[in-house]
Amino acid sequence: MARFSVSGAATSGFGVIGREPVAVLTWGVLILLVVVLPYVGMFWAVVPDFVAIFKTAASSPGTHDPDPEMMSRIMQMQSKMMLLNLVYWLGGTLMKAVLAAAVFRIVLEPDQKGFAFLRLGAQELWLALVFLVIGVLAYLVCLVAMLAVGILAGLAYVFGAMASPEAGVASCILVAVLAGLVATGAVVWAMLRLSMAGPMSFSERKFLLFEAWPLTRGQAWPLLGMVLLLGLIVIALETVVYGVAGVGFLAFGSQLIPMFQGLANQPPQAWMRALWPFAAGVAVVGSLLAGPAMALIFAPWATAYRDLRASAQAEAA
Repeated sequence: MARFSVSGAATSGFGVIGREPVAVLTWGVLILLVVVLPYVGMFWAVVPDFVAIFKTAASSPGTHDPDPEMMSRIMQMQSKMMLLNLVYWLGGTLMKAVLAAAVFRIVLEPDQKGFAFLRLGAQELWLALVFLVIGVLAYLVCLVAMLAVGILAGLAYVFGAMASPEAGVASCILVAVLAGLVATGAVVWAMLRLSMAGPMSFSERKFLLFEAWPLTRGQAWPLLGMVLLLGLIVIALETVVYGVAGVGFLAFGSQLIPMFQGLANQPPQAWMRALWPFAAGVAVVGSLLAGPAMALIFAPWATAYRDLRASAQAEAA
């Protein structure tokens, strides 16, 4: 049976950062330019609607009937937000595929350097399609699982209530918890079995999904261990980042608190003028940290795929 190193895969992102630090920082700049700034621009497009809604609400205090003008503006804003969310979802998926492909390229095709290992070609498009299909599939599976759990819990209540109402409630809770755990385990197991679809599609340069199933046979527990170890690493790093941010807030809190107090009764425009430098700083720092985060998150899957593929080929030979 094919094997891979759980700890080696989970920590392989650090190797990517160490080997290609300039490329990793370049990804952060790309995220700032292509993801963060356009998102801020899209948010800015609906700011006038927010301001108009606040003004309309402030001009009609104490009324219980909805104002037609305010409701019209709310509907317009919701329409804009739905369109913007769709654009951001599709664009974000493509951007995620480009960055994931860059990480995969460092692990699987290290000779294909280019500009920070970035491309926008067939490999990235197939990877984006894999992400979209897995996302939709996971949503549908979770929806069906929740429906099944709800039906089982309802039946448990009906049959339990034949004895007493308390027994019905207890049966409903017990079945809901047990069925929920089983459903969650089944969904996680299925997603782990399909987890090599991304690296496989990238490597083979075509859309592959269920073709990953044979490669991950018997690997659900090792893959779960890799995910858990990676989660612990991410939590530890987030704790450090939040700790540094907390120290910074304490250091400058004496200056920030009076500013927030002064903005308490100000209109939204005043809030935006006062806070945009702070928001810009957070966006820049967050974007630069996002590059290493991409390496930490995506490298383990490429490393696991590389080792499983090599192990399977060695066994076949």
